[in-house]
Amino acid sequence: MVADPEKEGQALCDFLGVRWEPAMLEYGRFEHGAIKAGLGDWTQRIRSGRVQPPRQLPPATDLPDGLRAVAEDWGYV
Repeated sequence: MVADPEKEGQALCDFLGVRWEPAMLEYGRFEHGAIKAGLGDWTQRIRSGRVQPPRQLPPATDLPDGLRAVAEDWGYV
């Protein structure tokens, strides 16, 4: 991405099915407005700087079929 941002950005957009726009490489040059208070998770868990497991995983029966298959492949259920 660093060596050839345009090429890699286009490849990423193709993979995601998103239309490529050259302005994507100039994100920091545009005013995006003020960050809204309350946006994101500001709890102590997130501020700890450590990746933590969720407090409680949903039962596998609550997952959609496609997601359940992925969760099983990854060993979550």
